[in-house]
Amino acid sequence: MDEKENVTKEKNGAGNESEEEKTLEVLEDCLVRCGHVQKQNGKNQKEDKQCPYFFHLSCITRLRSLWKFNAPYLSLDSNYDSIWCPNHFCAICFNKGRQQTASLGKLYEDKDKLRSFHEKCIPAGYKNVARRKVEFDEEVEKAVWKDNHVGICLYCGENDDLDGEGGEMLDCDTCCHSFHKNCDGRKFSDGQVKCVSCVSGAKIRLGDNVIVCHNNTLIPAKTSDWAMKRDIKAGYVAVTSDSLCLPTVVSVKALFSPSAQITPKIFDSWEKMNPTATPEKINEIKKMLKEIEAQGPIVSRDLPTCKNEYVVHKSFKRIASDEECAALKAMFRSPCDNTVVGLKRSKTFGIMAVALKDIKKGETIGQYVGMAISTEEYARREKMGEASGDRERKFYSFASKLKLLADKKVETDFMIDASTVHNETAYFNHSCEANCETKFGYVTVGKREISRILIKTKDAIKKGQQLTFPYFWHNFECFCNMENCKNPQAEAHRRRWGDELIESEEVKPVISHPYSTRSRTTGLAITSNASNQ
Repeated sequence: MDEKENVTKEKNGAGNESEEEKTLEVLEDCLVRCGHVQKQNGKNQKEDKQCPYFFHLSCITRLRSLWKFNAPYLSLDSNYDSIWCPNHFCAICFNKGRQQTASLGKLYEDKDKLRSFHEKCIPAGYKNVARRKVEFDEEVEKAVWKDNHVGICLYCGENDDLDGEGGEMLDCDTCCHSFHKNCDGRKFSDGQVKCVSCVSGAKIRLGDNVIVCHNNTLIPAKTSDWAMKRDIKAGYVAVTSDSLCLPTVVSVKALFSPSAQITPKIFDSWEKMNPTATPEKINEIKKMLKEIEAQGPIVSRDLPTCKNEYVVHKSFKRIASDEECAALKAMFRSPCDNTVVGLKRSKTFGIMAVALKDIKKGETIGQYVGMAISTEEYARREKMGEASGDRERKFYSFASKLKLLADKKVETDFMIDASTVHNETAYFNHSCEANCETKFGYVTVGKREISRILIKTKDAIKKGQQLTFPYFWHNFECFCNMENCKNPQAEAHRRRWGDELIESEEVKPVISHPYSTRSRTTGLAITSNASNQ
């Protein structure tokens, strides 16, 4: 992309429609090409292939073929560093908030629309799959839904009308979904009420847990490939359930695939709607909803490539001199040859850092590196991430400082964002009984000091042991599983399902890069424990 296009995409804000429109009114629209490049590994291929699709900047910014498709957010350097069209994302993974995983692996393209699906995400109700193309029956998808509705809000999980104007529950005209008017926020001027899933054509993958509207009841079930070799028409799928003796064929419009974030609310609503449900039935739906909450990415990532270097963002140059920028970049520039810390994949913690050998107490084992950005740029990125609905957003930032030597009370905050440029320290998980800690070291440049974040061991550590340090986050659900866990929301998570304990590792949300949804925004809190090297 040329410079003007990059500037334009960065000014587009956090995906809010009104803000986008205001911005686009003052920016010259332009034609941009999809930035996705397919690497060619074959001997006969001389050049990599760039996606041939072009878009007006305004069109791709407003595009909603994928739910919460936010082109300005996706084009951040911490994500894809250019605007990609929806053809390079698995629509099912993307709509479930897995916006980083959605681009991985081989994809099957939709024959008629600009979207794709993973090989493991073949959608229920398809018409045909051949030559890496998936085909659907458009007339079936447009048909009016005349059966019963879920009665639980697609967005918030509540089953009652909310207080105030716009709090009433609406039923979708083309599927079983229900939603509060205020939760949705759209206006329905043509008289037809359609949920956002129907508007964007959202699909449900074969093998997923769902709630089925069947014979005026809500049944926990799983979509099945049982029908793939049988003559079942497009728009229908087989589902299996403990409540159903045999696989039952239902319309895909009768399926409700809840968002993982609201599954506890949905469980509460289901209990209210089924006061006479047996303990067996209650446990069945609770188990199914917990599995939805705990489901991880469908495609695994490779272990990341690490670099020991700092990168300076243009926003940092506004608060630092050229000399300070050069000093920061030179502070730590070397190949990543760490012989102390390694990376390992864990089913429970995602990617984690481990000791490659025995380490003594008090040793410095790493320095947190990344891209230096201003606090304003950090806030902008965080706002865009929140608006995007990306459960895998990669804002891993520690706060750092520029201090005036003559008066150290005069200081300027900035952030070290390790989402793109990082070393192994970016993958240290949080623990309330951490075996490492963060310390500030300082480098003098001219009239100011630049702080750097060092990782030191608090205890003697054995080879193979996971390395952790406290994140100093507030109001988050901690699942370090330590006996002295200090975060009260861990107990709140247990209680929200009505459980005394979390029943298994499978239901623990991952608190690690790259699946965590929070950044280490409380790097400022490090100052309470910080000391000079």
